Amino acid sequence: MIDPQEHLPAACTRRVFLKTSTAAIAGLSVAGRVAADAKAETLAVSGGAKAVTFRDDKHATLCRWPRYGAAEKQRLHELIESNQFYEDVPELIEQYAAAFEKVWAHRTEVAKLAWP
Repeated sequence: MIDPQEHLPAACTRRVFLKTSTAAIAGLSVAGRVAADAKAETLAVSGGAKAVTFRDDKHATLCRWPRYGAAEKQRLHELIESNQFYEDVPELIEQYAAAFEKVWAHRTEVAKLAWP
């Protein structure tokens, strides 16, 4: 017959089980109280306390969107009127051309090998 104690680790005794299960039950009971307290709170929309307590004028200033002024608006209008949204950067064009030529050369070589 198989001894049930033979397959259990040495640390798994009745005393250890009672300690850990008691700690778990105590933890769950505290968690239950915290959850009950959290349920008692209500949202501001439902009549609870407001989360943000700034004055209305300060709150409006902080929440204003978009956050730009007259100078930024003027620069944006100038950009739209000029119809030049970007300028060519010669170094980048040269790098792109060199990379494209390298890839093109490799692919045409592969194509030559594939079609004798």
